[in-house]
Amino acid sequence: MGAVVKDYLAKKLGKTPDQVYHVTVMMCYDKKLEASRDDFYNDIFKTRDVDCVVTTGELDRMLSEAGMLLENVAESGLDSLFKANASQDCLYSSAGTSAGGGLEYVMSYAARTLFGIDISPELVAAAAREEVPHPLIDVKAVRNLSDHREITLLDPTTRQPCLRFATVYGFRHLQNLVRKLKSGRSVYHYVEVAACPNACSNGGGQLQPDDLSPAAKKQWVAETERIYVTSGAYELPENSPALRELIYDWFGPEGLDSQLAKQALHTQFHGIATKANPLG
Repeated sequence: MGAVVKDYLAKKLGKTPDQVYHVTVMMCYDKKLEASRDDFYNDIFKTRDVDCVVTTGELDRMLSEAGMLLENVAESGLDSLFKANASQDCLYSSAGTSAGGGLEYVMSYAARTLFGIDISPELVAAAAREEVPHPLIDVKAVRNLSDHREITLLDPTTRQPCLRFATVYGFRHLQNLVRKLKSGRSVYHYVEVAACPNACSNGGGQLQPDDLSPAAKKQWVAETERIYVTSGAYELPENSPALRELIYDWFGPEGLDSQLAKQALHTQFHGIATKANPLG
């Protein structure tokens, strides 16, 4: 979104990237670190894709300090970036957990394109939450842990696994996963990871309940996740007229295959050297 705002939208407004100040509201303090990465810095205009990251907890405190109650503020209409969604009257969500719905979408897409199995991200999400069982999706909690689940797509004829996916949330489970990867014992084709237990609805920057007891916190996070997964209409990205308009208006006839798209939307891995002195 930083690239969309500072490149595509800025040009539409007749502005240079440094003339646009981009603020995002996020659930996680680490998004502040992410926004400061060199990948998202424009050397020519000396500006970042995201200028300021405010957590949901910080936003709540800002509102409180201003004496403003959000529930007393009248709702306004949705702004539109594109002609295709100018009449849109609702926000779109993603099927899946608050980690972003990547697993559900990738499994649906891979099942359709690799094996000819038509299963929507919504059905994958419902099966993964064990709300609506699906005959071709096997879901298993590893060691009865909700933060480490295996979601396996079965071949409709042989009933053998053809895609092995997993969700791994929380550092403790991530460490176990990394050990398996290093030893070559991981069997997964795709893993959705989140540093926080219960994924992003339990982000470190999120609003906290007044009662901080473990039971109250667990109920708070569960209710936050429930609201997230049940809010908003859903639309496949490839079926979105607004997204199609953005891609071809921004990148030209080559779309996402263009060199410009690769530069704007892809990042690189940068290894971080361990400091000899941890206090340095």
